[in-house]
Amino acid sequence: MSETVVCLEWIDSAEYIDADWKSEKEVKDLTPMRIKSCGILVNEDNIYITLAGSINNYDITSEAQYGGLISIPKCAVLRRYSFPRSFVNE
Repeated sequence: MSETVVCLEWIDSAEYIDADWKSEKEVKDLTPMRIKSCGILVNEDNIYITLAGSINNYDITSEAQYGGLISIPKCAVLRRYSFPRSFVNE
C-alpha cells in the first residue's frame, strides 16, 4: 500500500450537457477546466495516476478497500505535489 498523498492540478475536458445548437459566442465560452485533486496514491503507470479519497480497513489484517477513486491521465497534469503519509495513533 502506498504511503504517499498526492495533489494534482490538471486540465479536464468540458462539454455542454444538452444537445442544443450553440451560437458562436457559446462555442467560444466552452473551455477546459482546471481541477485540483488530492488523495492517497493507489496506482501509477506511464499513462495514469490513480488516487483514492478514502481507505477502510487500513489498520486491520484484512484487505483494504478504496473509495472516492479517480484515475487521471498524466498528459493532463499541470502540477504535482507529493507528501509522505503520516497517520499516527496517539
